[in-house]
Amino acid sequence: HAHLLAATLGVAISLPCMSQTKIEYLKEEPSKGTLPLGKVVYVDDGSEDDSVSRLRGFAATLPRAPDGTERLRVFASPRRNGKPTALNIGIHLARGSLIALVDADCDVQYGSFHHWIRPFEDERVGAVAANIRVRNANASLLARLQDCEYAINVTLSRAWRAALDLLAIVPGAGGMFRASIIRKLGGFDTGLGDDTDMTLKLRKAGWKLAFAMRAVVWTDVPTRWRVLLRQRSRWCRATDRRWRFHRSIRPSTRDAQGSPVQQMAGLRPRGRLGVRGVDGLS
Repeated sequence: HAHLLAATLGVAISLPCMSQTKIEYLKEEPSKGTLPLGKVVYVDDGSEDDSVSRLRGFAATLPRAPDGTERLRVFASPRRNGKPTALNIGIHLARGSLIALVDADCDVQYGSFHHWIRPFEDERVGAVAANIRVRNANASLLARLQDCEYAINVTLSRAWRAALDLLAIVPGAGGMFRASIIRKLGGFDTGLGDDTDMTLKLRKAGWKLAFAMRAVVWTDVPTRWRVLLRQRSRWCRATDRRWRFHRSIRPSTRDAQGSPVQQMAGLRPRGRLGVRGVDGLS
């Protein structure tokens, strides 16, 4: 059933990257069948090595998709533009009704795309968050502690939040979106907190957000305290900046009845989220 859904919707995968050492797994994923029906857009953000030439050579060896298009498209930016701009380039070039955004230094677990696309059977769903797991948990005690943190604050937290339609973020390291929606919303803002910004845009537009626990994306976490503190400080600044910008977000009263769980919990009704005074969105 997931294969039929993927064939109907069409899935494109966009990967912004700037280092050859972080893209080697691209040479394995399509051949292993992890992306059996997908098309990959690789956006090189000003690499100074031979990443582009190697990927273009690899792309030429791949069989074309059933519709005759390339399975791996490579876009080389002549200068460094930053991740949000690279994401927007990938969104513009991607072909398909669904677009999966994955950091190039992350690994998508085999078979994950089948679980990732299933929530889109609900036409109210605009985006689906993958389950981000720690790949280098054995690197240090700090990495192991973060592995436990991710299991609780990411996997379990997003599972219950999604069940209550309260999911707060679709991560940039592993998020799938309806292409028409993400383009209509103007793509990602070029400032800090691009994933938080897009999540709030989707909420304002009234789209439901889902979480796919069995769609696993593996990432590396910092192994030193100094690096971890810098990372978390950057995340906090970005989140605070985006919530300040979107402070007008508020539940709408268009839907008088929320879900049964929300009613039992005494939560605000689910539905479209209104907007006041932000870029004319309402």
